[in-house]
Amino acid sequence: MAVTYGTEHRFVHGRLLPRVLAPILPASWRKRAGVTVAEFRSETPTLMVWVQWRGRPPDPRDITDASVFDLEGIEGEPVRGKSTFYIFDQPWGAVRGWQFANFPRRGKHLGVRLYARGAAYNPDPLAEFTFPNPAPRRLPVWDAPALPQTQRMGQWEFTLTRFTTGEIIPERLKPQRGWTAPWTSAAFEVRHNGRPSQEWTVAGIQATDASGNVANFTSVAITNPGAGPVFGFNAALWKAEPAWKLRVEFSRAAGFREDELVSVQGVAVPPLGGATKVDQTFPLQGASLNVRALERPWGMAGFIGSIQPNAVLTCLLVPPEGVRLRLVRVRDEQGREGRFLVEPPPASGYYSFRLEVPRQARALDFTLAVSPSVYVEFVARPDFVGNP
Repeated sequence: MAVTYGTEHRFVHGRLLPRVLAPILPASWRKRAGVTVAEFRSETPTLMVWVQWRGRPPDPRDITDASVFDLEGIEGEPVRGKSTFYIFDQPWGAVRGWQFANFPRRGKHLGVRLYARGAAYNPDPLAEFTFPNPAPRRLPVWDAPALPQTQRMGQWEFTLTRFTTGEIIPERLKPQRGWTAPWTSAAFEVRHNGRPSQEWTVAGIQATDASGNVANFTSVAITNPGAGPVFGFNAALWKAEPAWKLRVEFSRAAGFREDELVSVQGVAVPPLGGATKVDQTFPLQGASLNVRALERPWGMAGFIGSIQPNAVLTCLLVPPEGVRLRLVRVRDEQGREGRFLVEPPPASGYYSFRLEVPRQARALDFTLAVSPSVYVEFVARPDFVGNP
């Protein structure tokens, strides 16, 4: 195993002398000398862990994922390798490198855990290592004001009321919420001219700290229990870090203006396994919305809450940054309302709205909204709950 830190990462495989000379050897000479060099660059200083294994034919399914953990029991979510090359001399083997933008930078030691993915995509642990932290530890520190914190934007007030982490994800929710990282929740209240409002929800959060970490997450859940939106995500927020900056993206859930709305009418309901091409494009709020198709794929049986989705409306919003798309209403040719799921927006701009088509409906009318987001920042320290 080898560890590199910084913005330029390199792992050299081969005999000792050619490895030493590799940085000054031309690429053609490296190959003749039996040297393989894996290189990876990042925009900001990150940690890379390189692992070499031997003993059986190279198989990309052997060791696919890795997570980083601190010595207090907090572990990040496993991530896929960033760089791989195979060793074809005897015995067979491979070298793989994993990049971490979020790791316990203030700790003296940290660890990495290696995983293979099981049949249900669950991570099966294979090995783990601990090692000295290669990153500098003389780092700036942020102070975190007490909660609640309120930021004002014109007549609107956005308040962070609760920020917790460390919740253990129940086994039944792990396929949706993540396998190893603790669950984190941030609760908000929104007011307009001092009165509570339900017109905004949280579309996304970026969590960063003073040491340079960016807490990326692979799963989110958004609920609106009545008091205000609650945004949950799986991310390792290290105990040694005194504060995290939350850059919160709020997007409208209601109260859309006329110039934010668009209607697509008379979309034929396709048979099961089929699709109706729509391919209509609308300019809205400086973005381009393309309503692509209404699809009825096989295998959608089953309830999600009280809704049994049986169709998908696909859309593409370009550019995806700074604006969000929301499905507002679905009606069939008889005026019956179609129910649909309100799900976290994607980062790519490709939206798939799962909906329940009314029985014996022949055509559907859709109302969609494209509205600009509002970005609000808070600096807070999470309360650690559960174990760890």
